[in-house]
Amino acid sequence: MKRPRWRLRLLCFLLLGIGTAASGNHQVQPNPIKWSLKTTTQTFQAGAKFTVQLTAQIEEGWHLYALEEIPNGPRPTQITIAPKQPFSLTGTPGFPAPHTKFDENFGVETQFYEKSVTFDLPINITAAAKPGPTKLVVQMRYQVCNEQLCLPLKTVKVEALLKIKSRAAAFTDRAQFTTLRVSEHHVPKSEHKQRVL
Repeated sequence: MKRPRWRLRLLCFLLLGIGTAASGNHQVQPNPIKWSLKTTTQTFQAGAKFTVQLTAQIEEGWHLYALEEIPNGPRPTQITIAPKQPFSLTGTPGFPAPHTKFDENFGVETQFYEKSVTFDLPINITAAAKPGPTKLVVQMRYQVCNEQLCLPLKTVKVEALLKIKSRAAAFTDRAQFTTLRVSEHHVPKSEHKQRVL
């Protein structure tokens, strides 16, 4: 049975790494993807929903595979919220249209990104979230290839420090804002009578 070309290249890459380590000359594995998180604000109310932008900067010559799984193709990029935190994904991440091209590494047409890509993550904060500084940790499991080889699957975490406000604090802020608006628009009765006259 004919093995997929990408598996042979991945096996060669792994054997090369093992041989290099055994010889005592440690070779650093390429890291062609740099991840970052961005939000429009750092303060959110418990129970709120918001969107976070997850960006991958991709080195020249490499490509990151898209979120959709292709039969007999590469492992798709998976984006999840790390467990044990008061955040969760409320739906499928938004993403731009990927490039589509026949991939010789896999022998099938694949979908991928080059240079950079930004995913929009719909996030929900649990209503019971404790107020104060809290880390949002997003986890990515992905595979990258170039024209010669595919790197092993990799899992990476990226985080952003957010501040959570309790529902009671948010209600107090709204009440104060409403009071200020009323006082700004209040017209004394005496002035009102003068205007009528």
